[in-house]
Amino acid sequence: MVKRDQEAEVNALLPGQSTEAGGTRRTALKVAVGVGYAASVMPIMAQTAIKTSTDGLVAGEVTIDVNGFKMPAYRAAPAGKTNLPVVLVLSEIFGVHEHIADVANRFARAGYLAIAPELFVRQGDAQSYG
Repeated sequence: MVKRDQEAEVNALLPGQSTEAGGTRRTALKVAVGVGYAASVMPIMAQTAIKTSTDGLVAGEVTIDVNGFKMPAYRAAPAGKTNLPVVLVLSEIFGVHEHIADVANRFARAGYLAIAPELFVRQGDAQSYG
């Protein structure tokens, strides 16, 4: 009896095998991993996004001249402060969006001049590829 139970347990780990109760442990593990991955890559909902106030900050879009090319960027700094340490906030391929601007605002609240340049602006819209 014990040997048969052990064989059933081992066979349940093989692909395409099932136990008397139904699906295999391998299938259950695949489902658990798949559900966990799906939950981790779901988009963040608007109600969970952090929104840092720009009160007391100088914040907004600026243009930086790079050898005659006008590169757009987002900058944020405490209002009325000078000689601030600079933090460069880098974005992913989709450019400076609301979250990246919010990160810059948080650095500005901490006393930095935060600059988030649109590094991929010369390459065109990443959304149009694919």
